[in-house]
Amino acid sequence: LWGDATYNADAFTIGVQGGEIDPDGLDSTSGYGVKISGDLGMFTLGAAYTSVDDGAVRMANFGTSVKTPLYTQSILDQDTIALDSDTYKLAVGMKALGGKFGLSYINSDLGAAAPAAVMYPGTGTGVAGTYEEIDFSYKAKIGENTTVFAAYVYQNDDRVLAGVEEQQDFMRFWARYNF
Repeated sequence: LWGDATYNADAFTIGVQGGEIDPDGLDSTSGYGVKISGDLGMFTLGAAYTSVDDGAVRMANFGTSVKTPLYTQSILDQDTIALDSDTYKLAVGMKALGGKFGLSYINSDLGAAAPAAVMYPGTGTGVAGTYEEIDFSYKAKIGENTTVFAAYVYQNDDRVLAGVEEQQDFMRFWARYNF
């Protein structure tokens, strides 16, 4: 069961979300979130907070198990925020050069049940700590059918096991043609 409600007040939007996954024979997982965002002409601003308890199942898309429905979902934080986490996100966007630039900062306070970041397989589980992510992106529509995207992502997961780098820089590029 999941609910999401938003209210648009001129240039600002306020949202609340919440729900629970309750599988038979396993501990249920509950989560909720709040957000506020503003559209200020060529700029957008946003702030969000989400919390997910330490149940047995991740708060994630059931079809792909990749992204979450949480307001604090960003480029690579879906694994760490989906279980046993309290996360906030601050974001700013700017329309320029025919597209939109985005900058966001994500900080998660993670409990021992939180999975490791996607780039750190096998690390972090069973240890509480923090996860940070900074995303800088650009997305533009070229012509009527083509969209391009480029992003730089900085990750820091302080729960990483000894001998493994806890910080990582990541680049993502894609182009999509709709026909």
